[in-house]
Amino acid sequence: MALAAEQISSGNYEPALPDSTRVKEAEISQLVSPFADMAKRLGQLERMRTDLLAGVSHELRTPVTSIRGMIQAVKDGVVKGPDADEFMQISMDEAKRLQTMVNDLLDFSSMEAGAVYAEKQEIKLASLLEQVVAQVGTLPAFAETAIEITLPQPEIV
Repeated sequence: MALAAEQISSGNYEPALPDSTRVKEAEISQLVSPFADMAKRLGQLERMRTDLLAGVSHELRTPVTSIRGMIQAVKDGVVKGPDADEFMQISMDEAKRLQTMVNDLLDFSSMEAGAVYAEKQEIKLASLLEQVVAQVGTLPAFAETAIEITLPQPEIV
């Protein structure tokens, strides 16, 4: 069991464990199966962590590459005038998207650590829906669309 614990601590989540039916000490025999389950779960968590890091790295790399390319094009004079302004606006939008992703990751990390608590508050559904409809109505794709809100009575809070 000690050797298996050393293997796990070095990153091997499939340690060589003794056959519990051949172990003579009852306490150690009872420990083998839960130890194997723990090792399996640790291996799964490690794979999930690796996949998460790979995904986050990819998601961060893409807008950074885009921003660098656009700023370089403006800096080198390849893009000028209104196109340069558009490139800079796109770069700003991408930077905001990056900031949102990083903030989300920090919030997730804080939640995992138990440092963030959800604050509950009452919201009147009718006013929330009116705000959403007003915002959607400003989008060109919905300029010709009429949206009608019908809520049950009494008002949902």
